[in-house]
Amino acid sequence: MSSLVVHVPHASTAIPDDVWPEFFVPRSEVEAEALTSADLYTDEMARQAWPYAQIIDAEVSRIVVDGNRPIATAVI
Repeated sequence: MSSLVVHVPHASTAIPDDVWPEFFVPRSEVEAEALTSADLYTDEMARQAWPYAQIIDAEVSRIVVDGNRPIATAVI
């Protein structure tokens, strides 16, 4: 096991099916925002840069869960 851990929080554009009813804007706008706000390919870049590191990457878009935001800033 590697002693290096790399966090890649914003590479995903995935939005789970059960989350879609929570959005109040058209699906096309949500998908566009997910694409715009993602740091595309950073997961692949991290794996290439640190092949022996443990890469922790988000499985869903940051518009669903943003691991870098404190809960106090969440919009509810």
